[in-house]
Amino acid sequence: MADRYAYLLFIGLFIMATWGVGECAERISAPALLPAVSLVCLLLLDAVTRQQISYRQSDERLWSHTLQVTQRNWMAESEFGTALTIKGNVSQAIPHFYNALAIQPDDANSSMGIAIYDMRQNNYRDAMQRLKVATPYTQARPDFLREAYQDMAKSYEALGDSAKAQECLEKARTVAKP
Repeated sequence: MADRYAYLLFIGLFIMATWGVGECAERISAPALLPAVSLVCLLLLDAVTRQQISYRQSDERLWSHTLQVTQRNWMAESEFGTALTIKGNVSQAIPHFYNALAIQPDDANSSMGIAIYDMRQNNYRDAMQRLKVATPYTQARPDFLREAYQDMAKSYEALGDSAKAQECLEKARTVAKP
């Protein structure tokens, strides 16, 4: 579960800690310490919060951190690959796309990321195969499906099959807009 939703689960712990501190304050004979202890707790929580916020400065940093603290996380691999691709580091993204597919073979995002890389390398046959595999998994995402058909059309055109390219463009046009 995403850590941004953890506060819902921790409400009971927060109540317990608050009441526990209040009860401890009643039991100790130095009530003047309570503000100091509260301040120290708040400063510690502030430091932890700032650290967590720093991971959200960019998608690349967020997904990189997620990969450091989780194992076999196909979504983090795929999204980190996407963040690298957007930044222009496509060759660095490819291993992450392959890692995602090793964990989740029907990850359309990773398949399309690899296909786009193959197209940039003028490897249209491999790109075409990757797009054909990804297409069934993109049905729920019209934007992905449209992009897959458009990329297939570019690949067919580059391979000299104008009829197939036109067929793919027609399919891309018929995909409903989100």
